[in-house]
Amino acid sequence: MTFSREFLDETLDAVRRIDADTVDRMAAGLALVRESGGRLFILGVGGSAGHASHAVNDFRKICQFEAYTPTDNVSELTARINDEGWEGVFAEWLKTSRMSARDAILIFSVGGGNVEKNVSVKSGAGHRRSEAGRRESLRHRREGRRLHEDGCRRVRGHPRRFS
Repeated sequence: MTFSREFLDETLDAVRRIDADTVDRMAAGLALVRESGGRLFILGVGGSAGHASHAVNDFRKICQFEAYTPTDNVSELTARINDEGWEGVFAEWLKTSRMSARDAILIFSVGGGNVEKNVSVKSGAGHRRSEAGRRESLRHRREGRRLHEDGCRRVRGHPRRFS
């Protein structure tokens, strides 16, 4: 089997495993945020930062959804990392953005991270570390607005958060 055939077969298999009900719940949650005048904050590092930037473009242009990502402003992001470290960079950025209960966060993470090894946990950890972030996470879970996306492989997260 050629590389191309194997890649396409794996892609089809991954698409078939996406739970359509979860996608529908995510879309409904996003629509609720947009209709209530909320904003969408998209977080991601590495390649996911590029995906976050592209998603902001699509949400704003195609969906008329006010959306932002901290990684679009490299000067602010790197100044915060330099002064505050990775651990709080997104939490502080969200505070400055005056995140409220009407807003939602979408986190792009290919592997989901590993807390014990401190790998790829910066996006979520930064949000969870802020007092406002903890309150918003709890509220978003209750209201079905805490959203997660896992690269191209599968849609991750906790469907109960969207029920």
